[in-house]
Amino acid sequence: MRKRFRLLAIVCLVALALTASGPGLASGGQGGGGSQGSGHGYGKFKDVEEGNWAYRDITMMEVKGVFGGYGNGKFGPQDPVTCIQLVLLAVRVTGGQEAAGAIPLAEVAGILGGAWLDPADPLPTWAGVRECLAYAYQRGYLNGFINLEQVMFQPNAPASRLEVVLALIDAMGLTAAAQALNGTTIDAPDASTVPAWAVGYVALALDMGLLKGDDKGNLNVGSGVKRVEMAALLRRANNKRESDCDDNVIEGKLTAVTTGTEPTITIETRAKELEDYDDGEDEDDTAPTTPPPTTPPATPPVTPGPGDWLSVTYPVAADAKIFRDGNVATLADLVVGDGVEIRLLDGVAVIIDACAPETDDDDIEDELEVAGPVVSAIYDTVGVLTAITIVVAEMDSEDDDSTTPPAGPVVGSEFTFPVAPDAKVSGKKDALVAGDYVELDVVEGTVVAVKVKGSGKGGDEGEHYAYITFWGTFVSATADGITVTITELEGDREVVPNAKVGDTLTLPLASDVRILSDGKNLTVTDLKAGDLLKLQVSDGSVLSIWLQNSGHGNDKGGGNGD
Repeated sequence: MRKRFRLLAIVCLVALALTASGPGLASGGQGGGGSQGSGHGYGKFKDVEEGNWAYRDITMMEVKGVFGGYGNGKFGPQDPVTCIQLVLLAVRVTGGQEAAGAIPLAEVAGILGGAWLDPADPLPTWAGVRECLAYAYQRGYLNGFINLEQVMFQPNAPASRLEVVLALIDAMGLTAAAQALNGTTIDAPDASTVPAWAVGYVALALDMGLLKGDDKGNLNVGSGVKRVEMAALLRRANNKRESDCDDNVIEGKLTAVTTGTEPTITIETRAKELEDYDDGEDEDDTAPTTPPPTTPPATPPVTPGPGDWLSVTYPVAADAKIFRDGNVATLADLVVGDGVEIRLLDGVAVIIDACAPETDDDDIEDELEVAGPVVSAIYDTVGVLTAITIVVAEMDSEDDDSTTPPAGPVVGSEFTFPVAPDAKVSGKKDALVAGDYVELDVVEGTVVAVKVKGSGKGGDEGEHYAYITFWGTFVSATADGITVTITELEGDREVVPNAKVGDTLTLPLASDVRILSDGKNLTVTDLKAGDLLKLQVSDGSVLSIWLQNSGHGNDKGGGNGD
């Protein structure tokens, strides 16, 4: 997470979820922001007015090098987002560009030569597009496209709302959190249109506010997404998970502003924030990129460490774009204590994005706020909650600026927290069950409050079962079931009670089961004895199968399904 003021940015977000009612691409796509003449070019698209509901989102994603215009001064807010644009945007907003660019060209060519990529739908020629697509494929961001009954990935086809949800959640490292919610009953009139294997993703997106229904409650997962909607989604995803794109701004807490002919802004920020700042102006790195403060810190440390606070003051440009709580604002609208993100041009603030501070007590030391689906909850003999295990989907901490983070919860992983005897549990009267989506307030490692945001029980179906992954070698199959020998289990989760490695068991196949290999859809008749499979099971039925390798016994490596 970003630091404590990262949480302030989340709190002040306007509800810009992907509703059923928003690339040229920045940073090596089709244009972007930057300086124009003596001024700056941010937030100045010809077809996006300041009154547009997503103006702040479009501007900030441009500033952070994630999403820009077409290079002709236009953004195209109503244009559809294509599948390849979605993949590139997901890689950029989660900071994967550098790693993508490091993939050897021969390896990129080998990945893109697979049968999963439609040769009749050629890739755009944007710089870095091949590397980003190969990177996304390696990390499983394309599983959603393949699962949507497409034999091949079609780069220029419009991306659906479901594909957007799948790609962003996978890219944010929340696959395990989504899988833990599989089997949840989705409360929407068109819930039946959500494939069984994607229910957990949709449930998580609803819980996180990334997805919501139209005025009738329909999710419309098969419909397209406009660029203006995509900008809002990317901004929300960015505030949920820090990445390298945040190095394009300086983040801190507002301590003073001056207006008049020479306006300035003063903030408190970390030394590491200035060290990491990338102004993007010196491609050859011949000039320093860390902006020097115009005034020295009030109490400067002799040797600032990455966690030391500094006070810095910057002049504010006359044409600076200023936002507060998601709305266009002026410097005079800002309030001391606001959380801010600042973009500089030649040492002058040209973008200021501010939000009001929380009303909670921010003086508690070692405070952590996490959220995610429940894996298990332990109660004592008198019914008091004593421990809770969740898959961490969201996390904010009071102080995580150390260069070596202490052992603790990590986004995307399971973690068990002890619960204080007097902890308050709100939002549900009954005991917690697997699949409940909860927010936890943690102080000094102990949960002091539990807020239930979504239930793991739905209608008459009762408690849902976790989405379980395991590996096994294929033995045989019928039209309705598959027999495998278990070679590896995911953690301590049981596929069936008392199942262990080496056991041979037969499981029913879901009616819409997907069997995949290198992007191709298979049937059980394509499998042969000894094939290594990765299987995902919910409520006792197999939903998805990936062929890892053919006839190689128990060697788990080298599969395409991971």
